[in-house]
Amino acid sequence: MRAVSKNIGIRREVANLVMRYNWLSPEDGKRMLGWLACALLGSSLKHRPHVWLSGYPGKSWFMEHVQGVLHQHRYDFHDSPARYKARKGVLPPQVIDMADYRDTDNQIIVHDHRQVKKVIDACRAASGHFQHCGIYGPLCFSACLISWNQPDLTRYQTRQFAPVRLRDEWPYDEFSRYEAETKSILGDMGLALDLQNSILHCAEEIAELAVRLEHKAALDGSDGPHQVEINAIRGSLSAGWQWWSGTDELLGYWKGERLICGDPE
Repeated sequence: MRAVSKNIGIRREVANLVMRYNWLSPEDGKRMLGWLACALLGSSLKHRPHVWLSGYPGKSWFMEHVQGVLHQHRYDFHDSPARYKARKGVLPPQVIDMADYRDTDNQIIVHDHRQVKKVIDACRAASGHFQHCGIYGPLCFSACLISWNQPDLTRYQTRQFAPVRLRDEWPYDEFSRYEAETKSILGDMGLALDLQNSILHCAEEIAELAVRLEHKAALDGSDGPHQVEINAIRGSLSAGWQWWSGTDELLGYWKGERLICGDPE
């Protein structure tokens, strides 16, 4: 990437900070970093990836103190799927909270499930990799859905979401130290805004890299529709991760961290 040397020191510092969050695995943190970059690029990307953040504790804190700071002035927050309304055109990152649709007995709440499904359909239409937008018309955005648990999506639905998962426990003293470090680094809103502007400045390069990495991902998987679409997500998120880290790493698969080819459609 031609602009990889610009701000690379602070990029890596922020990337290291994010990677030390309470992720279930390092891949979860890398996917989130990839999304934090890609979500700002809108129509520059051939394929706009979406992520589904789940777990407890820490979802809301991360979105407020990291995502919200890095995406300042350039994202829309919806406190529930019911509050989300599909809008045509190029939109900033869309963050949709409370995307749970099961009760404490793990039974589906029909009304909530219906609302979440509408958001899922809109996200698919907004991804840009597909020819048909259904009832939504031309949409263009990257989204982060937030829930307590990773949902039991159909294989069709998993073609547009990459999971980002948190661990179930985080000792308070460890969180307190992390909170203080985050404030010392990202408390400077000017620095965070400089990073945001740097991502936007590199939009063309990140988009070109995403296409190359999508093709690279295709070399280690099948050419079935499920695999093709997941490779598109991997390419975009990998490009975003490389922007932060300065590495040349292609992110892995997220179903048990193994190839999905051979799984039934």
